[in-house]
Amino acid sequence: MVSAHYNFITITVYSLFMGSLFIAPTSSLWKKAEHFQSSEVWLSIIGISIISTICAYTLYTFGLTYIESSKAAILGVLEPIVAILVGVFIYSDSLSLLQIIGIILVLFSAFITVFQKRRKVKKRMHGYYAYKSRGE
Repeated sequence: MVSAHYNFITITVYSLFMGSLFIAPTSSLWKKAEHFQSSEVWLSIIGISIISTICAYTLYTFGLTYIESSKAAILGVLEPIVAILVGVFIYSDSLSLLQIIGIILVLFSAFITVFQKRRKVKKRMHGYYAYKSRGE
């Protein structure tokens, strides 16, 4: 487990730095230089960078020190659903049929994943106890 050996801030800094290095050549930012002359654009960039990226990844990595990565991954799958519901209920966005189907599929997949893991653990525990009782 990486988070056991490194501080969560170190992991976040390395991750975001490497992501920036790999995305820079494909972003074509140099073709859009005129947009960066506006202070509104810079405020938006700073807001998105700090709130949506740095804070989110820092909190996620910090959370990994307290819960298993498999549980965090299942919770991470629910992020798009929360984003859609926030858009619908707070910003009055419309909810399309494809979004409803997507929400159902994501929830169903998360349910199956959690259910299968519990079933495997239960079988393993049952097998262990069955083996243990036969040996005694």
